[in-house]
Amino acid sequence: MKSKHTLMLALLALSMIYVASPLYAETHTADQESIEMHIGSLGDVRVKHIINDSEETQQLRLIGDAASNITVVDTKGDSVEFTISDSSTYILAPSEKDIIVEYDLPDMLVQRDMVWSMDINYAQSISVLLPDEADMVFVNSTPIYLGERNGIKCHGCYMLLEYIIDEPRNLENIQWQEDKFLVEIRTLSAIDGFVFDQPTKSISFDIKDGQKFVTTIIPTELLGSPYSVFFNDEKMYFHEYINNGTHVWLNAKPDSGGRMEIIGTTVIPEFSLMIPLIAGFVIIVMISRFKIPTLR
Repeated sequence: MKSKHTLMLALLALSMIYVASPLYAETHTADQESIEMHIGSLGDVRVKHIINDSEETQQLRLIGDAASNITVVDTKGDSVEFTISDSSTYILAPSEKDIIVEYDLPDMLVQRDMVWSMDINYAQSISVLLPDEADMVFVNSTPIYLGERNGIKCHGCYMLLEYIIDEPRNLENIQWQEDKFLVEIRTLSAIDGFVFDQPTKSISFDIKDGQKFVTTIIPTELLGSPYSVFFNDEKMYFHEYINNGTHVWLNAKPDSGGRMEIIGTTVIPEFSLMIPLIAGFVIIVMISRFKIPTLR
């Protein structure tokens, strides 16, 4: 009987501890103001969550399962009490100030054959800030040109992110009559046999390796849209993702080595050849209009 009373007292004491500690009270999903993922030039990843202040205990799920060097402070820099529910879930005590949670993800980003890649699966929006050397990224194989921007924002972030630093650039100079054009091909694969064929309105070249991104930057005055892309004489899927009025960016990822052909709709001499025809037509119209009547 005495042991029974002792057990009841122990359970009562545990229940009192559970109620008294805010970390073990009912938790709510963290109200996040923002999430930033900073990627360094050497592949290091640092994540920063800013969580709105709350009178309630909050539950924060981290990105990935192997966070390290975690810090949990408020905006004043004071430590915030927390406990770890599992490897990727942290329980944060109530705070009168916003909470800043930062940590490293040492195994998140991997590099294979010069391509940096990582899978992100997170229900919240994330601002991904990339190294200065990266001017183009691929999100689920779709190219995004960064230009002057230093990153992208992923809304409800479920994506495969890939990018290449110092991607080789093959420059092909085309001389047509008095005009000069530069076509740029960005790829990790070797390129050979470049040909611009004016009669067929096409650019073609050989690709040595498959499973490599191939981005071709074409002056629109040389070869105009819309475009079709063929690989080993078969039509293939491609992305036309930038057209700034002077150049167009076409991207594809062939499965194997072979010959790629890009066919346009307009080609450089077409307009200049039309000028004499138009001029001749105007002259004929003028002669017809101002023709002097014949005497009878």
